[in-house]
Amino acid sequence: ALLGAFVWWERRAAEPIIPLRLFRNSVFAVSNTLAFITGTVMFGALIFLPLYLQSVRGVSPTISGLRLLPMLAGVLLTSIGSGQLVSRWGRYKGFVIAGTLILTLGVAVMTQITVTTSAWPLAGMLFIVGLGLGLFMQILVVAVQNAVPLSDMGVGTASVTFFRTLGGAVGSAVLGAVLILKETSSLPHYQHIYGASSPVAVHHAFTFGMDQAFVYALPVAALSFVLSFLLREVRLRSGSDVPRSSPTPEALV
Repeated sequence: ALLGAFVWWERRAAEPIIPLRLFRNSVFAVSNTLAFITGTVMFGALIFLPLYLQSVRGVSPTISGLRLLPMLAGVLLTSIGSGQLVSRWGRYKGFVIAGTLILTLGVAVMTQITVTTSAWPLAGMLFIVGLGLGLFMQILVVAVQNAVPLSDMGVGTASVTFFRTLGGAVGSAVLGAVLILKETSSLPHYQHIYGASSPVAVHHAFTFGMDQAFVYALPVAALSFVLSFLLREVRLRSGSDVPRSSPTPEALV
């Protein structure tokens, strides 16, 4: 209902937040769909893993935050490298395909987290996810900037961030609901094994719920890999493609 109301309002607004005509551009539509999926998976990892580390592994909030650094390292490594290669080669679609594939593999591996998973395997999982995200997260911005008219470049750039954030909000809510539902339903089983008052039962139930949340996120990540093949590659603009405005009389004075 809210989406319908948003579309209705945008179609009638004199200055819409996101001009709906831009969605006729396949690069704009596919890139923002991928950004939405990226937010769903990325924010899920950023929200659930600190809870797991603190409640199950017993580390402090500071340490749980530091243990997310491998994902950041992966993002930095591939985002810098892919950006330089895209600038040199003028092609970006291959990086999006590779990035979404690696992201899907990373999510698949994260479904195997247990109550005894140590820091190094978890760091490796996060690093894989970061490698995938870094390969295509910022390239989506470049693809949109390159595909929309120059007059819409600001809107196009902001739209990628908007849909990534929107995906994070939706993903956190939906996957969080999955986690709570699966944790609650599995808790009696683990209480029967470890005892009704045992914290170990709660640890196992929470970890099972988190794993199931990543199981639900896996087909979403796989969908991004499929959609990446639909991304149309448009030749990157060069400086000669940008029209130069003639100086105004005031500027000549």
